[in-house]
Amino acid sequence: MPGTSSIDAPCTPDNETTQPVVWFMVTATTTSFTINNQQAYTGAGITGTSPQNIKDFVVFSGTPGNLTQIGCATLDATGGPSGQLTVTGLVPGQVYYVMASPSAGALTSTQISPCVTASVAYSNNANITCATATPISFQQGIIISGAGAGPGSSPAFCSASIENPVWYQWCVPSTFPAGQTVYFNICGSGSAGNSLLCTSPTGGGVQAAVWSTGSTCPTASTQTLICQNPGAGAGGNVPINLQFTPVPGQCYYITIDGYAGNTCAFAAGLSTTPGDCNPCIPPVISGPTAICTGETLSLSGASNQANATYTWTLPGGTTQISQNLTIPNATSAINGTYSLTSSSPSCASAFTSTVNVVVNTPPAPPTVSDTSVCGPVAATLMASGSASNTYIWSANPTGTPVLATAGSYTTPVLTAGTYTYYVQNLNAGCPPSTPPTPLVLTVLQTPEITITPPNPAICSGQFINLTASSSLPGQHT
Repeated sequence: MPGTSSIDAPCTPDNETTQPVVWFMVTATTTSFTINNQQAYTGAGITGTSPQNIKDFVVFSGTPGNLTQIGCATLDATGGPSGQLTVTGLVPGQVYYVMASPSAGALTSTQISPCVTASVAYSNNANITCATATPISFQQGIIISGAGAGPGSSPAFCSASIENPVWYQWCVPSTFPAGQTVYFNICGSGSAGNSLLCTSPTGGGVQAAVWSTGSTCPTASTQTLICQNPGAGAGGNVPINLQFTPVPGQCYYITIDGYAGNTCAFAAGLSTTPGDCNPCIPPVISGPTAICTGETLSLSGASNQANATYTWTLPGGTTQISQNLTIPNATSAINGTYSLTSSSPSCASAFTSTVNVVVNTPPAPPTVSDTSVCGPVAATLMASGSASNTYIWSANPTGTPVLATAGSYTTPVLTAGTYTYYVQNLNAGCPPSTPPTPLVLTVLQTPEITITPPNPAICSGQFINLTASSSLPGQHT
């Protein structure tokens, strides 16, 4: 976990701003996905519940610098419900950000092994080969997520290997000005006008090439018109500016690949300006999309183009011309898909983005039952009633620190005594149920029973009286 965080999630028992973290992106394939924390540390005496294997996971929607927390859990690595975090209310195709970190008790255990599953399998980008290249237009913005994140194919270029390429094709209009210099620009985190996430490891980055083969797919590295990566040209860490002079009426293939196997998210496009990281791309919608009944829905739009105009389309078809959208006293009647269309004089067409809004009901208190068990024992406590199957378990009425977020919690080994735990229901966008619901666990001392016969040897047909004694008062059966 080489990364850092400026966010200290209140749902975790420690401070992520003072410890190592790792960030990764998940593209939703359906309306939910599940993060499974797998065992990263093994060895004598190390299990899925050992402190080294317990990790905090926090899930965000939005964009870097404008994130909204939508899920959080401290997970063990047992492979069961206590090692899983299911996040619901997602928009298929939208990118979500996950921050993972060591949990309290083993903050230096930085190895992690997460697995994200969903009911709909991830499909690689279609344009991972030249034959399936995606057509693009001049000044049309494109977003490359994970640089393809699939085992594509391409001739090597810039003396580097190919791992996960994506392909595009630009066919120059016959009316395009002859002799006009064009730049294929790629931008990432930190580049002017762009806030997309790109965490490049040492030696990583991105590499790209424009090919000289026209409408024929290239077959050799010598067919590049221009290429660039960290080992050639001006360097391949974004931004990249591939300069060439296109011939009107001719087509050009363009390949982008994660250098050294690196995968990132980039914005890219064709422009007459070097370093132009603001191609015409869909607007970014910000604001929480899972809120609670009675709260105010506040969504805002942002275009990377100057003088943009915005039009919201609500689920019922109503439109509103404004950059920001506010709906007070939200109810489930406003659930649905919200579209934002942006137009700009510098873009040939309008672009639209969508989000799915869900207004959730405030969670009711969970259902629990006081429990008595014989000890010493590690008792498993149960709760039900959460629509999202997410809970907050704590030994304190304040709800902190969080002991577990699943429907069950297994205590440490407890001796005879009375213990009180507190449970709250969670529902995305809503505060936890209040006040926390107490669950009283009574651990009884297991009695020691001694049975004493008067004479261990008797004859057949004789009666025998057995005398039992116990370390605790009570009846004997």
